[in-house]
Amino acid sequence: MNDSVSSALQAYEPSAHFETLKLAFALACAERVRHLLEDEVALQCLDTLGRYVNGRADRCTLDRAASEASALANRHQGSHSLDGVGHAAVSASYAVANALAGRAVQAADYAAYAAVYGSGGYGAVCDAESFLPEKTWQLSQLKRIAEKFALQCKQLLYTRAVWTALGKTKARQCRLSRTCTTIKSSSFSDRMKTSDF
Repeated sequence: MNDSVSSALQAYEPSAHFETLKLAFALACAERVRHLLEDEVALQCLDTLGRYVNGRADRCTLDRAASEASALANRHQGSHSLDGVGHAAVSASYAVANALAGRAVQAADYAAYAAVYGSGGYGAVCDAESFLPEKTWQLSQLKRIAEKFALQCKQLLYTRAVWTALGKTKARQCRLSRTCTTIKSSSFSDRMKTSDF
């Protein structure tokens, strides 16, 4: 369904931070339908993804949450409502599971379905125009997140360059200092040898 998001993501694929970018984008999509989640465990899994993206959880914790979210989405009871609005929770659960698994396009698709189901039921899902606001939002979010990552990357490269330059200056200072100390030491020991003690 989301060819535009898929194409936009592919443009960022050469990036060194592509996996993190995908997870951050998937997180944003799933967070957008957070209010539709019915299970506390799904909410906790989504929070785990947020901590991972922000560097406060390790990969093992993310993998456990991904497994939990997948199992939860697959056993979700669904909805017996005639209008389909209850299906929003199912789609939101699948958005979380796909986000945690790093499947950003699928997470975006499920989040869009959840949003459209939640606002208009089956009828809205049949109308392609119903998805336009979500697709537009998703593309703008992806661009915003990618720009943020690019800025952080530039800042990191600049910081590394500064530290490298400072490191080289420090190394030169240390070499000069050691050379001076060696010269002083050898001069002192030479004097000791020749002095009248």
